[in-house]
Parts: sequence; C-alpha cells; structure tokens
Amino acid sequence: MADARYETQFTVTTTERGKVVLKVLDRINIDDVFVHLVNRELYRLVTKNDTGSDVPQNFKDVLVKTKYSAG
Repeated sequence: MADARYETQFTVTTTERGKVVLKVLDRINIDDVFVHLVNRELYRLVTKNDTGSDVPQNFKDVLVKTKYSAG
C-alpha cells in the first residue's frame, strides 16, 4: 500500500493576479491528473473556450502503468 502523501496549502497575493492559493503535494498520482483533466474539460464546456492543448499519448501511457498508485 502506498504511503500517505504530504499536502500543504498557502495563499500568495500578487499585484498582477491578486490572491492566489497554492496547493503543494509531495507526489502526483493518476488521480491528480484525472481530476485536473476533468476540471479542464468542465471549464471548456462551461466557457466554450477551447485551449486546444491535448495531453500527449505517451504521457498518458506512462501514468497508467501498474507501478503508479491510484490513491
């Protein structure tokens, strides 16, 4: 079983963007990538703004190998 990962979150205020919340993870797994892609797709559907950037297949193939945990 995979060890529990460390997560922390903090807020930075910039003059260009205002308040920015940063979430730092000690590792990224397939669940993180999946949630990111789902959120990006929901944003695209709601705003009808297609960024046109797709995740390369070779990147997806590496993530679904059995050596990566899903939780």
